[in-house]
Amino acid sequence: MKVSFFIKYFITFCLAFMLANVANAEDLKWSFVSDPFPPFADPGLKNNGIFWELTEAALKTQGIKATLHFAPFKRALNDSKSGKYDAIICATFNKEREKWFLYSLPVFIQKTVFFKLKERKDIVFDGSLKSLSKENSSIAVLRGSSMTEDFDNADYLNKIFLTHNQQSFAMLATGRADLVVSGLLNGKAILQKLAKIEPYDYENLIEVVQPSLKDDYYHIAFSRQSSDFETKTQIFNKGLMEIKNNGTFKSILEKYNLSPSQYIQ
Repeated sequence: MKVSFFIKYFITFCLAFMLANVANAEDLKWSFVSDPFPPFADPGLKNNGIFWELTEAALKTQGIKATLHFAPFKRALNDSKSGKYDAIICATFNKEREKWFLYSLPVFIQKTVFFKLKERKDIVFDGSLKSLSKENSSIAVLRGSSMTEDFDNADYLNKIFLTHNQQSFAMLATGRADLVVSGLLNGKAILQKLAKIEPYDYENLIEVVQPSLKDDYYHIAFSRQSSDFETKTQIFNKGLMEIKNNGTFKSILEKYNLSPSQYIQ
């Protein structure tokens, strides 16, 4: 009888232990979402892009596995907000969205700029958004994105909202938009991609307008609807600091021919 009781107890304990491990393993498989955003995150890029490679490296130090899904920006934002995914990556800080997301430490930085056709000498940006309203210049903007507070609230600007940034640059090249507002590296990556599929010499046709609007800090925004979102944010932050300290972050940037001194904060 004692032996039988011990065997039953041992089997019950083993089953409970196995189930607990299965549950814990599932917890470690975090899900992320992004819109196609080269060179940071894009299904057509090696390792899904530089931002995702940095994200996976940070999570690996903490024993976390993760999956990345892609969707147009507005859907990616809404799906992560509702908790369908644990987080949205390549997120810029937005005060209003704090009620839905907890932001990680900044992972990456790039400048937000305007792009225009080189031949358009009539378009002049002096650092004041009012200067763009004089000629009623049309500005292609990614739908659902946030640039600067002043830009977002500038109702006097002629904004064209589009689902993908690639559409924005295609419209710029064909004269259907006067300007595109975009991250500098993201814009250049899109132009390189378009040059392979469209009959335009994009890189010589389009130029960056100076000065820049701002420096954008890209975070991971963890959904407040995701279980243990605060803990997940802390775990990611710990992993991020670890890859910055052990040289992994620097080596990944160098693979993409980026100067670490410009992007490590």
